[in-house]
This record gives sequence, C-alpha cells and structure tokens, in this order.
Amino acid sequence: MESMPGLTLTDLRETATAPASNAGNADAAARPVRLEPPQNGTILRMVEFLPRAVCARETCLRGVTPAES
Repeated sequence: MESMPGLTLTDLRETATAPASNAGNADAAARPVRLEPPQNGTILRMVEFLPRAVCARETCLRGVTPAES
C-alpha cells in the first residue's frame, strides 16, 4: 500500500451481499484496493507487515529506529 510502506494487503475474497452468492466465475476481489467492504458485504484480507529489521533498513517506519518501535 503506497500510503503505508512496509505493509502489503492481499484481498482473497469479497462479497457484495449477505448471504453471499457463489454464482459465476468473476473474481470479486479483482478491483482497486479499498479498506471498507461494500454495504452488507465482506472482505477476507491478508495483511503482511515486514519484519522490523527489514523496515528499519528500508526506512518504512518513517524515521523510527527498531529500538524506538
């Protein structure tokens, strides 16, 4: 995610309604990333944080050293 260096979001599944429909072959998660699910829907998301040592080396903590975080 561009606004949060060192953070990776992977949307695995999105539903637009409840109960969810499994009809069709379209990938409902194939769209730009957004944080909020659709109204009455859900998002199954995997969030990956880089290890602290990697973040410090790549400055993804915006100036915070590993000892401070």
